[in-house]
Amino acid sequence: MIKELIGQNRLFSILHEELAREVGPGHPLLGDLMEYADVYARLSRITAAEAEAAYLKFIGAYRRDVLNFAQTGHYPARTGAQEIARVEYDVALLLSTVLTKPRFRIMQLLVDRALPAESSLFVGVGSGLELYLLRNRLKKAEAFDVRINPLLRELLPRVAFCEAEFRGAPRQYDQIFLIELLEHLDSPFDLIARCGAALNKGGQMHLTTATNIPQFDHLANFPKDHRAFEAWLFEHGYQILFREDIPHPPAPKDIGSQNRFYTVAWR
Repeated sequence: MIKELIGQNRLFSILHEELAREVGPGHPLLGDLMEYADVYARLSRITAAEAEAAYLKFIGAYRRDVLNFAQTGHYPARTGAQEIARVEYDVALLLSTVLTKPRFRIMQLLVDRALPAESSLFVGVGSGLELYLLRNRLKKAEAFDVRINPLLRELLPRVAFCEAEFRGAPRQYDQIFLIELLEHLDSPFDLIARCGAALNKGGQMHLTTATNIPQFDHLANFPKDHRAFEAWLFEHGYQILFREDIPHPPAPKDIGSQNRFYTVAWR
């Protein structure tokens, strides 16, 4: 369904073709992303027309919020943003992984950086995409979120889902993922500290930050230089093994939007 939708919508077709040219036609990750978007939409009983409308609504709202942020410096979530229905939001984000370079690159780094660990923790489940992409290399995986779509339990039966906020645990995980999550929190440093305390010696944590991305549900904004963030990591015993900036193209204003992907471990 998603493949047909991209072929039928001229905007989607142009965006997907540009991404495919940049990452390489036939890139296997593009196929995996397309497959999961299709499965998730189908099982959620979202039609092609509804998926198209969800994405257009999402990017329309984002363009408006970018213009407002450029003028005021305020994120929409701080001023009473209108939420998007959960399934619509998930489908829009899944489509963005095959239509935009920044979200594709985050998923690419996730796949490239993840370890074949004995025990893994995911905080923030969303559509379940990260779990799906890594499903064949995870021996034991636990996933926490305050809301979990019941269909994920059917799609990913080997994952132990917990519909709750992650409050911490004694050291028991070899790998922890905080992907596209921290910007949704009022106190992201508290969560990083709790997750760090749950990480085994020699374990790694993969996380992303967001700078100047005024999405309707984003709360925390990380300064572009990340000096304070990296100083905090160092003070709390982490070493940075990997970092990469993932810039966003101006849409419709250049406000310096970017993500940064980190892999960290204990010093």
